[in-house]
Amino acid sequence: MLNQPLSARAQAWLRKQEADLKALGSKRIKTKQQAAQEVLSWCQEQDLIAANSLQLVEVKLDKPLLNRIAETQQELEQTSFREDLSNKTRLEQAVLSNQEQKRLGHTPRHNRLLIRLAQPLPTGFNVSAQFLDLRLEELDLSKFTRLLVVENLDCFYELEKFAVTETPEQLVVYRGDKTSSQGSKALRKAWLAANKPAYYFGDFDPAGVKIALAGKTYQSMLLPKLDVLQKMASAAILPNEQLKYLPNLAKQTNLTPEFQNYCQTLHELKALRQQAMQGMDLVAVDIFKP
Repeated sequence: MLNQPLSARAQAWLRKQEADLKALGSKRIKTKQQAAQEVLSWCQEQDLIAANSLQLVEVKLDKPLLNRIAETQQELEQTSFREDLSNKTRLEQAVLSNQEQKRLGHTPRHNRLLIRLAQPLPTGFNVSAQFLDLRLEELDLSKFTRLLVVENLDCFYELEKFAVTETPEQLVVYRGDKTSSQGSKALRKAWLAANKPAYYFGDFDPAGVKIALAGKTYQSMLLPKLDVLQKMASAAILPNEQLKYLPNLAKQTNLTPEFQNYCQTLHELKALRQQAMQGMDLVAVDIFKP
């Protein structure tokens, strides 16, 4: 296709070649490399190299050619290979060129969090705002003494239906789904570095427990009292696709006896959805041994 922009792989390949040329001045490259073939085909289309270059075993790559490639990309309003988009937003990319690179750079949800306020704020629209969508960098973590991460979005929005004490000192965030979990992951990393307690509140099933154990981020998991959980848990709630997590759970040797007692319910192939915990007394069950 005429004036087809170079792919992200080809752009990265060019950046690597330019780094090598800072010391070498020029180098011979093998034309059979896939990224090299794409770059050379593009250069032929723009009349930057000889028409028979791809028929050769090797061709010369030097700084003047890289300069011509970058200049031509700018003339075509394509992203220059010298622009590293890995840390740029879509808006910042748009300023650089007309080429859209959705797979590169920060997604719109990068480092964004959905947090729940303990006390709703008046908005002036005859409604109160209890939820904020903001960037992690905008949040002063020193204002909070503990973190509560909620797995399911419906439970997060209606947390008042659960026996969870909400205070201004507790930071309550939604864990996020496949497209919006980057922010909460970055938050948990920062929170772990601050060495402050973090609690997980989600489904009591193999997947939920796997999340709670990952990276030793959470000290405790909010759960109903053990006798209540055992009574309410059901085999119908445990999906077959989660059975693969049970062998690894059984191998854990650093869990507290109390948490192991809870996990025994899972080994009996019974689970309890977070939504079903409405109205139940909840306790913070320590996960790991001291």
